[in-house]
Amino acid sequence: MRARVLVLLACLFLGGVPAVVFFTITRTAARDGAWSGAQPGGVVRGVVRDTAGRTLAGALVEIRAGHWAPKSKTSGRRVQASEDLAFDETHTVRVETGPDGLYEVAVDPVEGVYVLCASLAEHESSERFFSFLDAERTVLAVPPPVNFALPRSVRLVVELELKSGGGGELRGGYQLEHRGTRWWGLGTTTRIWTGSFDGGAFTVDRLVPGEAHLSISTLDGRRFESDVELAVGTLTLRARL
Repeated sequence: MRARVLVLLACLFLGGVPAVVFFTITRTAARDGAWSGAQPGGVVRGVVRDTAGRTLAGALVEIRAGHWAPKSKTSGRRVQASEDLAFDETHTVRVETGPDGLYEVAVDPVEGVYVLCASLAEHESSERFFSFLDAERTVLAVPPPVNFALPRSVRLVVELELKSGGGGELRGGYQLEHRGTRWWGLGTTTRIWTGSFDGGAFTVDRLVPGEAHLSISTLDGRRFESDVELAVGTLTLRARL
């Protein structure tokens, strides 16, 4: 993946004196994607690492067959976003990486392209595209490996308990709002995770580090709210309702 460097020229007035300032912005090129078409099937292999280069054992690699809708438009197009695809789940395969982070799996012939997703607890998931075909729709003699680099993430475990002397059921829903970071003082980014629970605990996985606010409510009207500092790894929080 290549990076592009842009140099911007700006004229500013600093203390009443005009000054020329250069801003350098590094832009990473978009993911290359893969060519769709009549895939012959075969073996897909690669390695899963973290962003520090350490291999990750036990990571789950899921491979799905995606095609454009209608299928008549599939051949000859380059896929760069899974949102543009429909999936045939009958061809989905899953494999776990070995002690050395390697995986290898056979896939069926399909019309379209293969979409791979690697995931592991306490790591962000990552999606890649794969094709046995080149731009001319010729079958590659040696298909390239599909490798992943997974950033570390946060795993939040919330243990629920009723307040002393209180009754009721531990069933309801939660909302976790990630406050993000400020951008040049102009505002903050916000991400929200929601879900439900039925029992004494629930887990929210693959969260982004940073400040967050957790809101919990039960079906019988009990509420719990707390600010949470999300740090890489597993964080356990006890909530009394």
